[in-house]
Amino acid sequence: MNPETISHASTGADGLISKLLLVLAGAIAGLLSGTVGAYFKSYLDRRAELQKADAAVRLQFLYPLLAISMELRGKLPHAFAEVEKEKDIRTPEPQMTDRYYLRYWFWRCKEFVVNSDPAWTEESRKRDLAMNSGGVGYDALSTLYVTAAYLWHATRIRLRMPSELQGRGIELSERLHNVRDSLAGLEFYDVTQDSTGASVTNRNGEVMNYREFCEAVTCDAERAWFLTLADVYFKLRMRSRTDIDRVTKSLDALIALLREMLMFKKSEMMSRISTGVIQKGSS
Repeated sequence: MNPETISHASTGADGLISKLLLVLAGAIAGLLSGTVGAYFKSYLDRRAELQKADAAVRLQFLYPLLAISMELRGKLPHAFAEVEKEKDIRTPEPQMTDRYYLRYWFWRCKEFVVNSDPAWTEESRKRDLAMNSGGVGYDALSTLYVTAAYLWHATRIRLRMPSELQGRGIELSERLHNVRDSLAGLEFYDVTQDSTGASVTNRNGEVMNYREFCEAVTCDAERAWFLTLADVYFKLRMRSRTDIDRVTKSLDALIALLREMLMFKKSEMMSRISTGVIQKGSS
């Protein structure tokens, strides 16, 4: 074989090897590209799923609980301050009509629940309450409503803690328990708090609005379930400042935790994504 033939054979072999290497490199690049692309897509999917679940928990549980906790935090000490000023008045509540008394209106709220006079029909109670619930009776009735609505939100999340909260759920449960325990100091005992919360569930499975609550308080079939709620506020003037402070401090701690949890932390989310911790739905 002459040198020229050898040279052509060598050149052909080198070209074939080069082509094979190019094909192999392309295959490897394609494989790597597909793997990296799939991994990145999976990362984006997990991130979107986590954001969706996080938003759902915030909208359905945390924001409503924060809002109603803040309302109750304002209502309870205000109500106590008013009835404390009236606690030494010896006039019986039914006769406290010479001017406005919150103590009188808490008595009236209880009457809507317990008065069994057949002449005071369900329709007349509803009409009476409707005429006063947005006026002189608002302070008392709205305080009862806010308390019942808080118990609806608190009981729901306490008994069905969203799994997305992970370890924070334990902390939230402890804060809710502390509020629950402090309310028991007002003779609003644990299971009656739960039943009050359940009693303000409307036909759609959501918390009643103010009008629905007022109608339930006057309804023959439902009003008895609000007896403890009405009695707690009727007797509020008999409590001590220490009792009220205990409730407000527990609410302050709950509100502080909820505000912290609702502060979106990107680093925390990225950490949960990187470890593959994605929880779907609620426990």
